[in-house]
Amino acid sequence: MKKLPGIIAILLFIGVQVKAQKEILFKMKYLPKHDYSSTMKMDMNMEMNVSGDSSMVNQMKNSGQPSQMLMQMQSGSKMDVITSVVSPGGDIPLIMSVTTLSAKMNMNGKETNIPMPNTFQKMYGKFTREGKMSLDSVAGIKANDSVKVALMKMIKNIQGNIEFPDKAMKVGDTFVQTIPMDIPILGANAKIIGKTTYKLIGIQDNKAYFDINMVMTMDMAGKGMTMDVTGGGDGKMVFDTINGYPTTVQNNMKMIYSFAMPQAKSMKMDGKMNMLMDMKTAITAN
Repeated sequence: MKKLPGIIAILLFIGVQVKAQKEILFKMKYLPKHDYSSTMKMDMNMEMNVSGDSSMVNQMKNSGQPSQMLMQMQSGSKMDVITSVVSPGGDIPLIMSVTTLSAKMNMNGKETNIPMPNTFQKMYGKFTREGKMSLDSVAGIKANDSVKVALMKMIKNIQGNIEFPDKAMKVGDTFVQTIPMDIPILGANAKIIGKTTYKLIGIQDNKAYFDINMVMTMDMAGKGMTMDVTGGGDGKMVFDTINGYPTTVQNNMKMIYSFAMPQAKSMKMDGKMNMLMDMKTAITAN
């Protein structure tokens, strides 16, 4: 009987540990003196159909422009982030570079290579003690405020821009993130709303596994042009709970669209698009 209190204490300790292991507070972060090497791949299939006034459709065909177009596009890019020691103010200085690896397009069976955009060899910034990334300068160009804002938007899109809830999560919990985006298309302003639901489905070996569900809508107006886009998709994410960073993010999007062509009100284009995106990140101490 003297052993009973000790056994109860052990069981209580185990119970507390199991409960603690089931709940995790997630937060994206950069660690000092680490290298983050991310590779992104995108495959997109797009179908475009032109319809409307028959005389104009025939005119397009006679000029060599088909009324139905099938486009396939593949692209790849790489992002490297190198962090250094923590500054006296608590920030983590970092150097980042983003490189486009390849891009090619196939339109109705005809393949073309897409010219590579300029690569920012080095961008200097910091990961603040408040948990935010800040860009300070770009090698080779004079970065004004508008350039910095554009680059930060690009970087956040590459990273996934995930904002976890402030409370700990357990398996089965979900959180929703809504991201508004403004994208100029053909001289018009497209407002895209992306709603993403993340569901924690498992925690094992210092990795958390999430299912992703996305819903997207778009409203565009300008220069007498309107466009409707709806769609969504699913995906997977693997989050490294030790390093505080997603090592795998996969998204599979399917969308349908329809818009009035600005050249002629009697013409419209509609179609569908499938897009697969895959990001993998390797994290090592330097």
